[in-house]
Amino acid sequence: MIRVLLVEETDLVRGALAALLTSEEDIEVVGEAPGNEQTVTRALL
Repeated sequence: MIRVLLVEETDLVRGALAALLTSEEDIEVVGEAPGNEQTVTRALL
């Protein structure tokens, strides 16, 4: 299983990516957030 955290500023793009990725059997979207440096830094810790 591939686990994905989506970080994207635009709600529409983030939602479309989440819908596309969740349609795949081996991908799980574990979270979504608007993008900024703090979000990415926290995800890496």
